[in-house]
Amino acid sequence: MKSPRRRKEQSLPPPGTEALTPLDQDRAASLADEGGAAGATFETQEPGGPHKDALVEKLNIGRGPHKPHKPARKLHLAFLLSCLCSASFLHADVLLTPHVGAAFAGDVDSSKLSYGGSLTFMGGDGGVGFAVDFGFTPKFFGETADSNNVTTLMGNLVLSSKGHTRIYGSGGLGLFKTRVQDTTGFFRVDSNELGFNAGAGLLIAPSGPIGFQADMRYFRNLTDPEPDGEFDVDLGSLHFWRATGGLVIKF
Repeated sequence: MKSPRRRKEQSLPPPGTEALTPLDQDRAASLADEGGAAGATFETQEPGGPHKDALVEKLNIGRGPHKPHKPARKLHLAFLLSCLCSASFLHADVLLTPHVGAAFAGDVDSSKLSYGGSLTFMGGDGGVGFAVDFGFTPKFFGETADSNNVTTLMGNLVLSSKGHTRIYGSGGLGLFKTRVQDTTGFFRVDSNELGFNAGAGLLIAPSGPIGFQADMRYFRNLTDPEPDGEFDVDLGSLHFWRATGGLVIKF
């Protein structure tokens, strides 16, 4: 026979449910028990090997329960502001530049092929403009993982000298996407973060339909040091330089 004290402990409702009816208190107690059982089934798998361990440390993963990484609201805000800024350049020259080059320094162990393109809205004689820059670097982390790459998509403010041959500087914010996966499937990272870039270059503006552009640019991811729902931004650990060149097509 169970003691009166034991029956009393079992009849206590879950905390915060004292104002509910006895039936609702029983339902709350059942849900609490189910949640506790579900929480006990969590299981993690950690990648092995010194190279992958270093990569885990660099990407700041594998610490605590894994949660799907979603783009922060500030990233959506950055792209919205970029679209609004581009509206004022709809009547400017439109310059499309497919480019190819190399990513190097920072977290790149050796130079890696990088390619992409940019779309620039700028006055016919230079000055102030706006550009959208896309870049893709396969095998960014070398042979650390079987499949890995870094993708960047940035909206940049451009300040340029005037004339046919122009020196310019630009910088802005956008998407910094990192993807890493090995063939076994036990090691996987797919993150979308806010990032920034800044750079300068030489633009030979097309007098006809074709010109040339050379560009040097620095990239770094931005992180939220305290994911508490507030707008906190800090420098991330992933960074690299990129040098590219390409033909400029004027529309």
